[in-house]
Amino acid sequence: MSTIDNKLSEIYLVGAGPGDPELLTLKAKSILEKSPLVIYDALVNPEILNFCDKNAELIKVGKRQGAHSYSQEQIAKLLIQKSYEFSLITRLKGGDPCTFGRGAEEVLDLLPYPIRIRIIPGITTATACAAYANLPLTHRVWSSSVSFITGTEAEGKSVSHLKWANIIAGSDTVVIYMALYNLPWIINKFIEVGKDKETPIMMIQWCSLPKQKTLTGTIGTILGQLRNSSFGPPSIAVIGDIVEVASILSTYKARN
Repeated sequence: MSTIDNKLSEIYLVGAGPGDPELLTLKAKSILEKSPLVIYDALVNPEILNFCDKNAELIKVGKRQGAHSYSQEQIAKLLIQKSYEFSLITRLKGGDPCTFGRGAEEVLDLLPYPIRIRIIPGITTATACAAYANLPLTHRVWSSSVSFITGTEAEGKSVSHLKWANIIAGSDTVVIYMALYNLPWIINKFIEVGKDKETPIMMIQWCSLPKQKTLTGTIGTILGQLRNSSFGPPSIAVIGDIVEVASILSTYKARN
């Protein structure tokens, strides 16, 4: 017999933001404080879990490139199973759950079941890491358009859904989530469609955390720079002339 007496269980799909606990939204904090069960991803900053009720059950379902403690299917099964035990569940995901966070996949998995689903947005990695790196993503002169794309599409997908020529030609700035693993292939796509090898690029690791670091170069030099650096995942790439603005803003910030 269900412990929730046949009431609809509520599952909140909550964005934990990019890393800095102070970037967690008030709505997310409020839900964490009252949730008896929190199922969270590997990229969620452990400090954010301090907002959880002291009696809450916490389950880590870590998923990192090449190292999954739970598959997507197992996560869905866990949520469904727990929905018969808890009236309120928080599914806590890094960044924004529906911006390359596989949030939509989890919602679709839950739709056939008697579960009420709520989505609480979080600050997405692209905007946060750019801000912490003094890098605006738009500017009336340098960047009137920006595209967010994933550097890692679904496993087993035989054909990419990305229209590279359209993205590169139509966007002044391109932000690539999960960029590091496929970066050589991605840069080759930029060059194939005619992008100048002198096009600026900034790599950003550990978004919004005290250990956030950046590496700036061009699409012609960045792979060599990475080989001689300690950069690793999780990393994001920003490509476009707007990257040059970051050095101007950083110089101003250093003066003040």
